Amino acid sequence: MAVPKQRHNSARQGRRRQNHGLKLPRPIVDESGNMVFPHRVSPVTGLYRGRDYSRSEKK
Repeated sequence: MAVPKQRHNSARQGRRRQNHGLKLPRPIVDESGNMVFPHRVSPVTGLYRGRDYSRSEKK
């Protein structure tokens, strides 16, 4: 099994982990002026990319 020759210091560890945090999705304003998350159906209008998905049947 491979063993590191030198110990990595805490600053190097922090630089590696600085991008590990989760980023929240940013809502955008759609055509009707409502806030909606990207790649999601609008909860107000039921539209996604111009198509109506509000009356879709559940299987």
